[in-house]
Amino acid sequence: MNPGELAWRLAESRLREAKALIAAGEWSGAFYLGGYAIELALKARMAVSVIEEVLPDPNLLNRARTHDLLKLADYDWARLGALNANERQKLTTLAGIWSERARYLEHTESLTRTFVADVETVYAAIKGLT
Repeated sequence: MNPGELAWRLAESRLREAKALIAAGEWSGAFYLGGYAIELALKARMAVSVIEEVLPDPNLLNRARTHDLLKLADYDWARLGALNANERQKLTTLAGIWSERARYLEHTESLTRTFVADVETVYAAIKGLT
């Protein structure tokens, strides 16, 4: 299995886990894993582009070593531009409120339910670009 396929599988797992944690009332864990699913989806897009390119960007590996969703999205923003305006706005919003530090914070039910619903929308849109 290539790195892109593995990243997609992991992203799908994190999204399923986030939804399971919502069902269990574990808001903070669901919030963190929802954001992590988007991080992995963006990294999967990066891995796919490396496989497709004859001479991939030599700085790509360093650029992928971040948890910053906006920095990850920036790598592939040309393709992500194919997202509709609502999906791009949701991605930008998700990136603005999620970080790896989210695992150390408590999150409310309302915020988490909205966040993970938006994660599902954005995840499906990103996956649909492949």
